[in-house]
Amino acid sequence: MLDLGFGKGGASISSIPNTSLFGAGFWVLLLLKDGARLTKPDLIWLAPPWLILLSFSLFENPWLKTISLLILPIATGFLYTFRRTPDCDAIYWRSGLIKHLLRNSLAPLSWAGRSTQTLLLLFSNLSGGADNTLVRRILIGLAILMPLAIIVIVLLSSADAQFLRFVDSMLASIWENLNLTILFKLSCIVATTVLILAMICAWQGTNEYEDDNNEHRKLDDVVAGVVILGILLIYMAFLYFQFQYMAVDQLPIDFSQTEKLVKSGFWQLFFLSILNAIMFFFVYKNTASYVQFLLRAFILASGLVLLSGCWRMGLYVYWYGLNYEKFFASYTAIFSLFIFVYLVIASFRVKRENIYRFIAPSSLWFYSLAAVMPIEKIVFNTNIHLSQRSDSRIDLYHLTALSVDVFSDVKVAVENGDVDMYEWRGWLANVHRRECSGEWYEANLSRVINCKN
Repeated sequence: MLDLGFGKGGASISSIPNTSLFGAGFWVLLLLKDGARLTKPDLIWLAPPWLILLSFSLFENPWLKTISLLILPIATGFLYTFRRTPDCDAIYWRSGLIKHLLRNSLAPLSWAGRSTQTLLLLFSNLSGGADNTLVRRILIGLAILMPLAIIVIVLLSSADAQFLRFVDSMLASIWENLNLTILFKLSCIVATTVLILAMICAWQGTNEYEDDNNEHRKLDDVVAGVVILGILLIYMAFLYFQFQYMAVDQLPIDFSQTEKLVKSGFWQLFFLSILNAIMFFFVYKNTASYVQFLLRAFILASGLVLLSGCWRMGLYVYWYGLNYEKFFASYTAIFSLFIFVYLVIASFRVKRENIYRFIAPSSLWFYSLAAVMPIEKIVFNTNIHLSQRSDSRIDLYHLTALSVDVFSDVKVAVENGDVDMYEWRGWLANVHRRECSGEWYEANLSRVINCKN
């Protein structure tokens, strides 16, 4: 058996790289089910989920793994139903297509009940051909019994002190002998099995979709022009008052004032990006040329505020250091600038661009690339580097919330005198004991590298 130097212990569920193997195997099962042959467009769409699956075997990134566990099933259903749509690469993306894909990707939920019945039938056959109806009736009875039993026990306990002590001792004995980890794992296994069966049953055959070429109807030029011009004037007025912040090369010394300044800029960036997309979806190539000209001016005005927010976020990191929140805020800013540039280019194109189709895979690719990044190592080393300045305002102690991903980097920093040995000695001992004591099959690349010594 392969020995990676891990002793007895256990790792958190989110750190187990088996998720990578399980997810990859599930995708292979889906592809083999339809006898698919991967093409270049397939790889463009399917590579991001596989990168996200790979991330579970690379680094800890605890916060990001939780988000990935939510994104993976949604992305899987959406992409698989899209690739099963005939001539999917030639379809122009409209709101009707997105609704259709979402509806079909959620179809397995309607099969959950039948999948559960199938599992019960399989269980009854394995247990010697017991009556499936009897098993179901027993489960229904237990489901009704549990809340009623709790009510009865509470009322009887309040009526008799000796019975209360008996109940307390029984509950304490049950709790001591109850293995919550095993129960949680069993629950996950059952839920996952039901979901997989439901997916296999629901996603049969091709996903028929009839493209509605008349979905984008031409808007009233005067109405659209008035709306865009009015918003544009508001943005111009806003930019006039924000000009002093665009040229700022120094942040206030007061941290609360700095935080308010930068975070407001980030939310401006975020909501302006959404507003840009909404304006494009409704107005882009649906109005006269003068309205399209106003739309370009609106995008450029919005971009100035977006650049202002990016600049202030960069100053925030430079003076106060980097953390998870500021990393993803900066990463979102880069993605927003990327989309902004695309919208500017699309606004000058004569041919109508397939905006939905461009933004969807771009978003998935940006997230998947972030998932395979050693984010905590980037955060730690960036702060160490920036803290070397004589005028630095960075507090390195907040980095003790990081995981085993930075274990070797911390040891190097301690040896070089970049961090206080007494502040980090406890962190090194706790992380090594907690993260380096799992079984061999719980190891990922980060743990193998950081726990080898």
